[in-house]
Amino acid sequence: MAEATTIPTTVQNILAHPDELNTELAKRKLKHYIKGAWNVVEPKTKYKANWHIEAICEHLEAVTNGSIRNLLINIPPRFSKSLTISVFWPTWSWITNPSVRWLFSSYSHTLAVRDSVKSRRILQSNWFQARWGNSFKLSGDQNAKQRYENDQQGYRIATSVGGSATGEGGDYVVVDDPHNVFEVESDTVRESTILWWDEVMSSRLNDQETGCKIIIMQRSHEYDLAGHVLNKGGYEHLNLPMEYEAKCIVETKHSCSQQDGTSIGYTDPRTNEGELLSPTRMGEQSVRDIRRDLGSYAYAGQYQQKPTAREGNMFRVDEFHIVDSINEKNVKKEWRSWDKAGTEGAGDYTVGVRMGKYRNPRGTGVTASDGEQIMARYFVRDVVRGQWSTGQREAKIKRASEIDGKSVWITIEQEPGSGGKESAEASLKNLVGRHVEIDTVSGEGNKEKRADPYSVAVENGEVDLLAGPWLHGYIEEHRHFPQSRYKDQVDASARAFNKLKTAGRVHVG
Repeated sequence: MAEATTIPTTVQNILAHPDELNTELAKRKLKHYIKGAWNVVEPKTKYKANWHIEAICEHLEAVTNGSIRNLLINIPPRFSKSLTISVFWPTWSWITNPSVRWLFSSYSHTLAVRDSVKSRRILQSNWFQARWGNSFKLSGDQNAKQRYENDQQGYRIATSVGGSATGEGGDYVVVDDPHNVFEVESDTVRESTILWWDEVMSSRLNDQETGCKIIIMQRSHEYDLAGHVLNKGGYEHLNLPMEYEAKCIVETKHSCSQQDGTSIGYTDPRTNEGELLSPTRMGEQSVRDIRRDLGSYAYAGQYQQKPTAREGNMFRVDEFHIVDSINEKNVKKEWRSWDKAGTEGAGDYTVGVRMGKYRNPRGTGVTASDGEQIMARYFVRDVVRGQWSTGQREAKIKRASEIDGKSVWITIEQEPGSGGKESAEASLKNLVGRHVEIDTVSGEGNKEKRADPYSVAVENGEVDLLAGPWLHGYIEEHRHFPQSRYKDQVDASARAFNKLKTAGRVHVG
């Protein structure tokens, strides 16, 4: 007969006091701490545990214990990345080491302060104080939203990319979303972020031998900060794409969870191609909707963490539908968008694209790969294009407005500077009695950024083209955009599309 097992007294005491057990687990493991602290900052949202949160926690713990010094985490938006890293982790670390100093940043100062406030809310909560309130106290004389300290010389500072951090440093330097996805196409903005990280934030470590740098972000460009540090080397890479692909997009050899695993022996647990990151958070239908709304380019970067260069693949021109006629009863609204030039017989083209929106989507008779019916929602009726002098251009614009009629609204670009303003005002005077809106344009990368929503609609098969003599040149410019010699037809189309998709203010000339 087997002897009865004797349970040690210490274990008996723990089992008799489950709250103390949970407290000890939360102190030892970040994933348990997150589960306990969740309701403090997200009382109306149910906590959904998943392996990806555990993976992040294991790597953050490795940073805390010194096993990892530089860590890059790539993950899609809305998967609790900021809560895990910028809210829970620093407060958890202060339980055992309240002297740690943190320097957090984000492309948006508002977001950095938001997470700082949430962390402080945890520290001041009854939940935290009842368990670890004797470990340290927040200092009353230094307890602001963007900077607070404790009585053990630890502190947390929140700043923004490019923001002032003169004289400040940290044991941990963390950036959560360094790029604004709406500005990342600009070489100047993107490269200034990289320069800020290399020359400003990297010098803010209190100890260059032991300090840690952490980057967490969704990929948004081939040459964003993540691509930059992976090419430089020296970073562990926890790569968490929405759909499993079993490989990393960076050819440079590095420790990555999608290939050989990170240095702590962690490899993505998924085995099936296309397996989702967390189906309970975002299922197959939601992923299909996001892919359709964003388009393949943005989805590949932000969700699959494999951005590709825009080299002629921005528009999938095979998804245009060529039609012989348009049902006028189904036309809801039309705009004529003008992209102006002013040199006769040379230089850029003046282009006027007339685009409309259907009152009810038109069935195309084509079924998408997911089984859904493709519906056309927009159409391009006509394109006027030529290399005209200023006088000829204004006459063409006026004549087109007379042919189009007053039901077609007009948008005209205004280039930067006084000359652009005078040109726009001249067109406005020439179109008295028409509905006209002047659009100011400036900054590099704006053509690509403006074209994004339109390219998504084309990719989704939502755009009809009315057969006409302008059709071939129009399609070919889209096929090669943004590497095409001329971009005027795409830019004018993008502005017309954006007017149709969103209500804009109208100036009646």
